[in-house]
Amino acid sequence: MKSWKKCAMMAAMAVMMASSAYADVKVGACFEYTGGVAMYGNHISQGFELAAKEVNAKGGLWGSEKVVVVKADNKSEPGESGNAMTKLVFQEKVVAVCGPATTGCVMATAPITFGAKVPQIAPSATGEGVTLQKNGKVNPYMFRACFIDPFQGSVMAKFAAENKKTLKCAVYMDKSSDYAKGLAANFEKTLKELGGNVVANEAYLAKDVDFKAALTRLKAANPEAIYVPGYYEEVSKIIKQARELGITVPMYGCDGWESPVLAEIAGKAALKDCYYVSAFSADDPDPSIKAFMKAYKAFKGENADVFVQQGYNAGKVLFAAMEKAGKGANSQAIANAMAATKGLPIAGGTLTYDAKHNPVMPGLILDLSSGVAKLVAKVNM
Repeated sequence: MKSWKKCAMMAAMAVMMASSAYADVKVGACFEYTGGVAMYGNHISQGFELAAKEVNAKGGLWGSEKVVVVKADNKSEPGESGNAMTKLVFQEKVVAVCGPATTGCVMATAPITFGAKVPQIAPSATGEGVTLQKNGKVNPYMFRACFIDPFQGSVMAKFAAENKKTLKCAVYMDKSSDYAKGLAANFEKTLKELGGNVVANEAYLAKDVDFKAALTRLKAANPEAIYVPGYYEEVSKIIKQARELGITVPMYGCDGWESPVLAEIAGKAALKDCYYVSAFSADDPDPSIKAFMKAYKAFKGENADVFVQQGYNAGKVLFAAMEKAGKGANSQAIANAMAATKGLPIAGGTLTYDAKHNPVMPGLILDLSSGVAKLVAKVNM
């Protein structure tokens, strides 16, 4: 063989080897980058990108393939979510997708990934039906990285019964909200299983401003604590008015409480013995949270929030499953590996999937007594 041909062949082989060594694997990010909940989408996406960045910094998946995150904006609309997901799956041919952020947008995309057999992980969609098909069976390609709404009610009941020893509780819920109804039902169910009971029930409607009549009736039932599943706009007024009526027992809530506005309206003094469930706390002493917070600060120059954490954890789950499935694995193998996730280290602890592809992970109890939410307990169910 002439020397120039030999050199050409060797050069071609070198190029092929280099291409193989630095091949890319595309994953989709279908998020609310614009529109009404763009803050959620952008923060979650940044957490997901951080997880991809960490994989690439260690040499990529399987030690050779770089993760490339392909973004598609669903504009915070379910209809646009379908278009964005179609682009990712059929045009970009991603092997898996992270997102969207909200339950409605996730549900709009599920038929697309199901039909294409492409695994999808919803970082923050808490609706109970997200991982299920219409017939009630588990969607084999859908997973999530957050706890579901009913789980919060059970976590708070366990905290009430075991940590605070408050077994006689009242419930005051937003009857216009399926979210609040689900939380209340699971709170009562778990409290009874732990030897407690609900001694009084009252309800209000979103946008109500005067709660004193119902609170007076709850006070008369002499509960040891009051559970108020709802959102901060009404909850802040409920707490303030309860304290004005002389109700001093602990008040328990959910992640809908999470807002600085709650403390502004209720007043710091009223928040003594007020607790709610969350998925994230910046003062969590867990080393994994400290490392995550430091990494995100270096990545974006700002502090992480719960949405960044959820996106990051979604990435940890997906990339671990891809690594486990093996180089060149198809989407079906990746979905199977995701379903088998058990004891995976994430920011905040470990994650194991149950039979419905919902994560088994701790719920955090935050105390508002100081006027600023402080972590006081981690509750495992």
